[in-house]
Amino acid sequence: MKSKEVQQFVGAAIEKIRKEKNMSREFLASKVNVSLDSIGNYERGQTAMGIDKLAEISRALDVDPGVIISETKSTMLWKYEKLSPRHKEAIKEMIDVCYNDQRHQLPRME
Repeated sequence: MKSKEVQQFVGAAIEKIRKEKNMSREFLASKVNVSLDSIGNYERGQTAMGIDKLAEISRALDVDPGVIISETKSTMLWKYEKLSPRHKEAIKEMIDVCYNDQRHQLPRME
């Protein structure tokens, strides 16, 4: 999955939570000290945000950052479930390759 897609999922999760809390973009922007355009760009996944900004937005929305990540995971899983069995298998194989590659690069815990 491309980082742009992840940005879009995170942005969609932020927008969903913001709307559930009946919070305007203007209010959220003022709470995190960014422009209205910045909030719109975050929500549309057009601008990447760092972990610090995600934490600020989470505080402003009064949710744990894990809630935003969990919402993002749910969206990604929904997309996965819509794939054909052949594509699901390809995804599983890619995950295994990446996991095994990463595992060999991690320092060993002694």
